[in-house]
Amino acid sequence: MTITELFQSYGYSIKPEIEVGSVDLLIEFARRGLGISYVTREFVSKELEEGSLFEIQLNVPLPPSHVGILTMRNMPLSSAASGFIGLVR
Repeated sequence: MTITELFQSYGYSIKPEIEVGSVDLLIEFARRGLGISYVTREFVSKELEEGSLFEIQLNVPLPPSHVGILTMRNMPLSSAASGFIGLVR
């Protein structure tokens, strides 16, 4: 379930004007007052501490996040990539 679907399940319809895929841009847009962002708390701990961002507390449980890893079948992985996959598993 995505955040959009979560809002819809409570009867709210959200229509973003802009969607970005960079966490850094999400943080910067929110910091500049250009909307709200949904990011991992650890990524904004400094901004929360200094007060340039604030957290909105929700009274509903958020859906769990999932991570997927795709690799090319005939392409060998670097040792760094192999190590990372080992940590994630």
